[in-house]
Amino acid sequence: MCIADDTLKWLMTFMAVLLGACVASFVETAAHRLVTGRPFWGRERSCCESCGRQLGTWDLIPVLSFLWFRGRCRTCGDKIPKEYLFYEAFTALAFGLAVFVFGPGIKALSCMAMFSFGLFHGVTDRESGYVYDVVSIASFVAGVSFGYLGSGMPGLKWALLGGLAGFLPLALIVVLSFGRMGIGDAILMGGLGTFLGPVGALLGVYFAVIIGGVWAIYMVLKGRINRKDPVPFGPFLWVGSFLAFMLKGWIIRFLSDWFLAL
Repeated sequence: MCIADDTLKWLMTFMAVLLGACVASFVETAAHRLVTGRPFWGRERSCCESCGRQLGTWDLIPVLSFLWFRGRCRTCGDKIPKEYLFYEAFTALAFGLAVFVFGPGIKALSCMAMFSFGLFHGVTDRESGYVYDVVSIASFVAGVSFGYLGSGMPGLKWALLGGLAGFLPLALIVVLSFGRMGIGDAILMGGLGTFLGPVGALLGVYFAVIIGGVWAIYMVLKGRINRKDPVPFGPFLWVGSFLAFMLKGWIIRFLSDWFLAL
């Protein structure tokens, strides 16, 4: 019985990995098209942005197509941004971890949904420096819905508190920085915070600040940016929120045991 359970768990994890790669391919394409002013619905097909060739099935297999064609268009040979490989591989890993750690169910689905919204924000913020509030609002609605489906009214209240906990710290930074940080980041985190609850939302902001700060210092030392250049914060909120979702249970248990031992 245990062997059967383990086999099913690994099978579900593998299926989640495949799903994650496919979701990332769609989300990154939708985000990129929104930034460039092109519709991501309807019959418009993906094309090489250098030679204009319509991409076929073999060009669009997540992760594998990039590796097989060595990150280049097979017609004109122009390089495909490596970020696409990162988005697809990271999302595949994240979806697989969600199912492996939490098991198939509402919590894993909630993690996947939050990650997908975060990916969308990460792509648009990185490519254009802009966060789309309508997507943040959609993530807020989705997070509140998952909270209610998971635990009823207590879950709904927890999700709303999470949204508030995600929004307020960044809104305060916006005020104190006199607008150097856009309010869109606060709205973004308000949406993702509904998936995390108040403790998870605060952890997500904390992780994002740490990771973003380390990245900015590295880029300054490498001479790729200077201290006054704006750094998109959306990608770090995306990664920080995912880390918070995966680690918040362990962190809460660790802190509880630590306080009890005092």
